[in-house]
Amino acid sequence: MLFADGVDARVIDAIGRLPRGELAILGEPAAVRALAESRGISLAGVEVIAPSALPRRHELAELIAKRRGTETWLADRLLDRPSYAALALLAAGAVESVVVGVTSHTAEVLIACEMCLGLAEPGRAASSAFVLDLPAREGMPARRVVLADCAVNPRPTAEQLAEIALATAETARGVLAESPRVALLSFSTHGSAQHPDVDKVVRATALAHARRPELALDGELQADAALDRGVAEHKREAGSPVGDVMGRANVLVFPDLDAANIGYKLVRELAGASAYGAFLQGFGHRVAKLSRGSTAAEIAGTAQLLRRLGG
Repeated sequence: MLFADGVDARVIDAIGRLPRGELAILGEPAAVRALAESRGISLAGVEVIAPSALPRRHELAELIAKRRGTETWLADRLLDRPSYAALALLAAGAVESVVVGVTSHTAEVLIACEMCLGLAEPGRAASSAFVLDLPAREGMPARRVVLADCAVNPRPTAEQLAEIALATAETARGVLAESPRVALLSFSTHGSAQHPDVDKVVRATALAHARRPELALDGELQADAALDRGVAEHKREAGSPVGDVMGRANVLVFPDLDAANIGYKLVRELAGASAYGAFLQGFGHRVAKLSRGSTAAEIAGTAQLLRRLGG
């Protein structure tokens, strides 16, 4: 596992929380080691890869150039950026997974993923999922939920939304202690409101059901109906059927990026949840794209979950 943002105190602190074994940091060795020493963190067993002496640099540049149909010299220039260097190493098989983005904008990381990795299946939608650990509160035990798509698709179509739901269910299988129960969220529950945005979620739900009929998946659902069994029972009294998902959802799929990004950050800030990820979906390799607001504990937690996902 390679951490792309090696000269960041939070990344160094996160390394200090992780068991050793196949960990690497991208950064000039003198700067990385000086930062680790200043924070009392041992880098024993951690490989430090110098961007200025990137191994197999010419091969990495050729890999990007061939994938994107560009000049090798231009691809070589891109390798001066940590995101591109880390993801090119991942594409070449030099590392198994990458944790990136604590110092980079999401757009830059996504472009680098497209240029270095490409999609696992051409024409399919890339997406992302966050894992949130919510603390216990009165009448409610601590629990873990998976949210999508909080980082990639601004206004997904019904087809893309269905794909996001299915991809996130697979991610959830690797990080939850129970089977995924997927709710496609809306401002409507089972026809309580009429609007083209509701129609999109209804269609996405039908498309996802058609592809994976065995998956516990429901929509369109309002967030409280998805999460609160009491509300779900009330909706049933109002004529809405209650199945395996209503009131018990552990995977929440938002209708667009505005709602998803705002939603996960509100839960993190107001409910004190720990947020891990985002875990990028749909690319050819495992990548975790951190928020620039991630804490050291969240970075370490993201790395541990990435390992569980096979990265």
